Amino acid sequence: MNRLRVLIVEDSEDSTLLLLRVLRKGGYDPVHLRVQTEEAMRAALQGQKWDLILSDHDMPRFSAPEALSIYQESALDIPFIIVSGAIGEELAVAAMKTGAHDFVMKKNLPILIPAVERALREAENRRIRRKAEIELQERYREIQMLSGKILSAYEEERTRLARELHDEIGQTLTVINMDLQYLQMKLPLLERSVQEKLTGSVTLLRQTLENVRRLIMALRPPSLDRMGLVEVVRDMARELGSRAGLAIEIQEKGFSTRLPVEIETALYRCIQEALTNTVRHAGARQVQIRLERNSQRVTAVIHDDGQGFEPNKLNHHSHGVGLAGMRERVNLLHGTLQIDPVPGKGVRIHITIPVLDETSA
Repeated sequence: MNRLRVLIVEDSEDSTLLLLRVLRKGGYDPVHLRVQTEEAMRAALQGQKWDLILSDHDMPRFSAPEALSIYQESALDIPFIIVSGAIGEELAVAAMKTGAHDFVMKKNLPILIPAVERALREAENRRIRRKAEIELQERYREIQMLSGKILSAYEEERTRLARELHDEIGQTLTVINMDLQYLQMKLPLLERSVQEKLTGSVTLLRQTLENVRRLIMALRPPSLDRMGLVEVVRDMARELGSRAGLAIEIQEKGFSTRLPVEIETALYRCIQEALTNTVRHAGARQVQIRLERNSQRVTAVIHDDGQGFEPNKLNHHSHGVGLAGMRERVNLLHGTLQIDPVPGKGVRIHITIPVLDETSA
């Protein structure tokens, strides 16, 4: 027989014995406690674990609605079945709406066992779902933590590479460029072919220096650490606008102090990705970037006048992965990212990240 811990809310000893007899016939070994007052029920719920609650509807000093109220306050998920000799349909429906899982008439006790089995089965399913949801939330938190560590390591590596490009390769190329320019000035009588070769080398070296500078900016612009988000976004807009033929307008408000480095980095990467997608896919001529900060949040809005796209036709093999990366960065900072594409009218990206102003801390 299946052991069953039953809390019985009932003022009649005879009715209690009848319920226990039905449960035993149904294959259960009931361990029970009978209560008939509010205080006794509260003490029972707090002091022991129960598999099932069976409650009469009307008693001299207590009732099923009062028992249901106490049950709801306890926040316990225990099957609650009303077993009554006289309960109308309206009262039964009202009881179900306030938390009862089923009701059985005392004159029809043979259906109690199927009702108990169903209620226990549903309770077990709820328990399994809750456990799965908790495990899923825990896995999600672990994934978020891992994602944050990966992004942090990613930024550190980009910073290291940018520094090495600047300090080693960039400076070396600069010295070579200066030496070649010196040779150009000091050796005017060289053969024309040598002069042309030297001039070509200087031109190629300058192009290489410009490419290195662009790589450094793409990896992590030094000005992001020195001057902050607004200035580095202006630099990026000037460089990209000139190279891609885009008119990029920037509006900013409230940036009298620096943001936390992780927020500046996330917003910079999101704006960088948004502008890259605009150049690659949008066919836009104008882009508006609005940056605004107050004591509670920082907001970035990037709006282009390109061709837009259908939300359900996002190409995940092109800019879709980038958008997913943007969303992940923002989510890690407990922010929100909304993408509003309109076919033929461009794309509007709205980012909001909570931030505590130092003056209000």
